[in-house]
Amino acid sequence: MEFKSYHPLINLIYFVCAFVFALWFTDPVFTAIAFICAFLFLLALTGKKAFGLGIGLLVFIIVFTLLYRTFNHFGITNIGETSIGNKITLEATAFGLNLAFRISAAIILIACFVKIFTTDKIVYLFGKISPKFSVFLSFLFRFIPRIKKESNKISKARKGIGRAKGQGSFKNKVKNFMAYFGRLISFSTESTFESLDSMKNRGLGLKGRTAFSIYRFDKRDRAFVIIMFLFIFLTLTAWALDYAIIQYDPEIIIVNKDAASYLFYIIYAFLLLMPTASEVLMKMRFKKVCA
Repeated sequence: MEFKSYHPLINLIYFVCAFVFALWFTDPVFTAIAFICAFLFLLALTGKKAFGLGIGLLVFIIVFTLLYRTFNHFGITNIGETSIGNKITLEATAFGLNLAFRISAAIILIACFVKIFTTDKIVYLFGKISPKFSVFLSFLFRFIPRIKKESNKISKARKGIGRAKGQGSFKNKVKNFMAYFGRLISFSTESTFESLDSMKNRGLGLKGRTAFSIYRFDKRDRAFVIIMFLFIFLTLTAWALDYAIIQYDPEIIIVNKDAASYLFYIIYAFLLLMPTASEVLMKMRFKKVCA
């Protein structure tokens, strides 16, 4: 089954754990696993569109690493000097590269989160805790794609009459951009007030207001969550035993690296690949049925 068809609480637990682990673990193998698995998940969700983000993030990783090692000089292994004489160290370069990959993995996970989480899931998860906050989040997730769609619509319409943002002289370009931007702001303001009026008329904030939900925690969800929690527990065990963290300052020190570390690598990969496997298996079954 598709990962998004599982209970919203399972989706939330997975993304929280994957996001925290991706930013928390500094071992380069754990970082590589997080980046690759997150990209495979996005590839399963969006297809070839994932390569656009992937290429952009690779450029970000290179630029971030070069800037990080230029402005951070901790470590004892010199590999060069900057133009003003500051040392460039292996430790700072390695940590900058690792940090760039961790940030990139987190960005990819956020892109996957946006694809999986609908407004219904957000309202279901946070509606009882904070109805206003849940509605705000659902409005935000719905508002961003609408703005993007309206922006494309305005651009195409203005291009058709020769007044697109990049058409004409410099003066006309500025004038056209301001007109485009003003129309987009008008749409945003109008859409916001319409949504607020709609939510108010539907009883937002009224005491005792209930919400319809189609989500049920069934046997399929129980089986998935038991396996997921097992992998989470074993991954936390790896962290507790210092298999997921290495030291970069003043020198690179790997605390634990033995046969058990490879077992933890496999467990961590299995944890992060669970939703990808669900997506791939669902598509394979669909193709088999349609064949």
